[in-house]
Amino acid sequence: MNARLPSICWASVAAAENAARYDRAEAEDAELDTYVREYYGPPFTAEFVQEALQAAQYELAQQIAAASERMGQSLNPEHPQLTVMGNSMDEWLRSYARRRARDDIAELQRNRH
Repeated sequence: MNARLPSICWASVAAAENAARYDRAEAEDAELDTYVREYYGPPFTAEFVQEALQAAQYELAQQIAAASERMGQSLNPEHPQLTVMGNSMDEWLRSYARRRARDDIAELQRNRH
């Protein structure tokens, strides 16, 4: 019996599949960023900040504490903790907005089907 070798290079197939996954992930990330900008911010509304703070007060406090420990002294020697808190808060709000956007998009997709 003659066995024929496949004409496809499996490494090329795997590379193409990885590239396609990467492209899908990039497209989803871009869609998420656009949704966040359009519906959440920045700039963040007071209502959104209030909701975000109520949703995860302990998580934000942990992030501020970790950032404070990592940074030691901030760039503003007069108010180092305020700088750390402000940066941590902004980072956390952006992360929370992305989570909310993911949930919103998933719900929209479920409702379409």
